[in-house]
Order: sequence, then structure tokens, then C-alpha cells
Amino acid sequence: MSAVPGPSGTRPRALVVGGDGFLGVHVVRALRRAGMDVHTTGRREGRGFTRARLDLLRDSEQNIEAVIGAGSPDVIVNCAGSTNGSVAEMVDANVLVPARLLGALARAAPGSRMIHLGSASEYGLVPAGGSVVEDAPAAPESAYGVTKLAGTRMVLRTAADVGLDVVVLRVFNPIGPGAPATSLPGGTLQTIRDAMRRRPHAEIQTGPLDSYRDWIDVRDLGTAVVRAARVRLPAARLYNVAGGRAVCSRDVVQMIADASGFGGGVRESREASSRSAQVPWQQADIARAARDLDWRPSHSVSEAVLALCGHTR
Repeated sequence: MSAVPGPSGTRPRALVVGGDGFLGVHVVRALRRAGMDVHTTGRREGRGFTRARLDLLRDSEQNIEAVIGAGSPDVIVNCAGSTNGSVAEMVDANVLVPARLLGALARAAPGSRMIHLGSASEYGLVPAGGSVVEDAPAAPESAYGVTKLAGTRMVLRTAADVGLDVVVLRVFNPIGPGAPATSLPGGTLQTIRDAMRRRPHAEIQTGPLDSYRDWIDVRDLGTAVVRAARVRLPAARLYNVAGGRAVCSRDVVQMIADASGFGGGVRESREASSRSAQVPWQQADIARAARDLDWRPSHSVSEAVLALCGHTR
């Protein structure tokens, strides 16, 4: 299947679920730049790029199917999900939502390709110094990672059983404009800006910054989604989407401080995040995406930080 171009040369149609979230906004922009006719859904009609209100947890199956089938999409991108909250809330967002979406897809748009965004947290603890491949054993260390892995496995298994066209992009650590305060980049930027409003050379406090993470610029994530929508795919349907290089969190925080013009100090005196403390190293092998999707990241971590801080080119 190739989602681009659409039938009879028409503009291909994309439906982005969760298109008003951090990742969804950037995915929508990338798909539109690629010439696709993009529609989005969200819980609040009219916010951001949202065109149709849809609550995948509470709406009836009939309403979900009606919204999905209305635009006859060639590709559906699931950007919905939750990184925090109670375990029950994360199960709802990361397992039940894609399950209901997949069920509606099977009935309302069975010829569409679904692109589901997974997470690097699904891998859990991996050997330091190496690059993790898609077929590596997954043993997540956090409730978030457990629920994301359950969602990924459910999507791939269900799709195989009923013959649906599904691709999972296992997204590593996204960075760019709009990063939420619950993430290291977004939280650091907010803390620095708050400190600078009070006193330009104030000291900020963080948790331990000795972990290594593989960062992906949200613009490169958008490009990966476009590629996953366009190409004919072999049997492999799970792809790492990452920068392909581990960077120390301390260095990322310093980049954000420099890009913000912050002259104060950084003291690592807070407790570590429960979600990431047990995983000191992440680095992705992105060869499969390069081979099958013809995709490679084109932005460095420093470029992503500049965009995060509002220094766009």
C-alpha cells in the first residue's frame, strides 16, 4: 500500500488523532507540507488544528466509526496517549484508545494505513554503550512503558490477525517547540524562564542529569510519519524513530540554558524522575527506518534546542 498519492491522483487524505497535542501539531504540519489533505480530531472541537471532536474513551463505537469514515482517509496517525497520571489513566490512553481506534478502522476504513506512535520507554533497561534494535527484548521499567508496550503489541497483533495495514513508529525522546513541562526539555525551559523573570542569574534545581538519552527533533518525527505514510512496506512494521546518538542529559540542559541566555547555575539536587531513573542509557539503531522508509534525521540536538527556545530559521 502507498498512501501517497490518493485514488485517481487526488490529494491523499490523512486523519490525525490527537492532532492538538505536542507531537500531533508537528505531525499535522509535516503532512500538510507534504501535500496531504489533513483532518484532525481531539476532545475539544476547534482547538489548534482540531476539526472534529472525538473522545475515543467515551464516545460510542458508532460515533467513532462515523468520524473516521467521514473523510475516507488514506492514512490515520494515532498521536494520542498519556505519559503520566494514574496507571488506570495510562491504560485507558495508551491501550484502550488505540484498541478502539483499530476496531473502528477495521469497520469504517479497512483500506487505510494506521501509523501508531510508540515509545522508547517500551524497551526498558538496555546495555550501556550500544544501540537497541527493534527486535530486542522489551522489558519496560515504568508503568508508562508497560502501557505503551501493551498498546504496541495489541496494535501489531490485532492488525496481523485481521489483515489491517499498521505501522508502529517507536519514538525516542522528542524535543522541539511546545515540549510539555513534564519532559526534561520543556520542564527545564520553563524553570529557566521562571528564574530569569525573578533574577537573571538565579540558580535552578534539577534532578540528576547523568543519564543518556537519544533525542529526536519533532520536525524529523514529522518527516518519519510522512515517509511511513508514503512507502510500500515489507513484513517489518516496527521502526525506531530517533536521532541515533545518545546525549548526556546534563549537556541538553546546558544547551537550553545557553540558548535562553541564562547565566545562573544548575544544581542537581532534586529527586530523579520515577519514569526515567532506572534507565541510564538510551540509544537507538535506526538502520531499519533508513532501509525501509528511506528516512534519516536531519536535525541535530543543538538545532532542536534552538527551535525549542524559539530560535527558528
